[in-house]
Amino acid sequence: METLTSNNYIHQEEDVISQFLNDYPSQNNSIDNEFEIIGVDERKRITQTTLAPFRYVCHVEITRNGVKVKGRTGVLIGPKTVLTAAHCIWDESVDRLEDLSKVSIRVIPGRNGSLQPLSASRAVKLVASPGYNKSKGASKADYGIIHLNDPIGNNIGYWSLKYRKTKADTLGTSTLSGNLPVAPGKLFVNLCGYPTDKSGQQQYSSYGKTVLNKDGMLHYLNDTYFGHSGSPVWIKRAASMGGRVLVGIHVAGDDAIGVKANRAVFINTQVRNFIITNLK
Repeated sequence: METLTSNNYIHQEEDVISQFLNDYPSQNNSIDNEFEIIGVDERKRITQTTLAPFRYVCHVEITRNGVKVKGRTGVLIGPKTVLTAAHCIWDESVDRLEDLSKVSIRVIPGRNGSLQPLSASRAVKLVASPGYNKSKGASKADYGIIHLNDPIGNNIGYWSLKYRKTKADTLGTSTLSGNLPVAPGKLFVNLCGYPTDKSGQQQYSSYGKTVLNKDGMLHYLNDTYFGHSGSPVWIKRAASMGGRVLVGIHVAGDDAIGVKANRAVFINTQVRNFIITNLK
């Protein structure tokens, strides 16, 4: 099993934000836009994708009739389980989950351009949150699960529900249980995924301030783009406080709260119970 030999991942995981603009111009975009670049684009490419936690971040590649039609993001949360946004695995043309008899979905952890340094696997089952449909879009119901054919998380590791650390992840991971430890406006979060404006096959992370946590949605100032949907949103804490704590699943851009921002499904009790029920 891989052992970390440097602290370079800390620099990649959390870029120092020196200043945020106090005022943002009004936007005419729909609140369901999947992306917002807020001011200067501060996303950073992750080049060491085999280090934790980036090794858990997966490119979700969907192919229909031999044509790659989608590229989204997910995160390994169990040996055979990937957490993502429901709309990432939804066929909007028929308003239902993608039909795995007609499409192929490959999940590629730690993808780095043309390089696939870790084991990939194909989806064998898809599960969306109860009641999700096209009309709900990027809402608090926009979360889902991909079950894999192979237990690749046993070798790669995964973002754990309860606190867990390994030789390859000495800080460790956990998933939020309860309230945010710091109020929005003071709390900063990390986000990482596969934006399509950067080829869709390379990991890009962002680090930004949260601005609101309301009605099952967490809003923040991280820069994102199409393809980032399904990305893990987390805070970095000491090992004694959970290490890297997963707090959300990125789903969309958002200009409905008075500032240009982005948003995630907040991992509340309902989402956590859904995860527990569907873990494999």
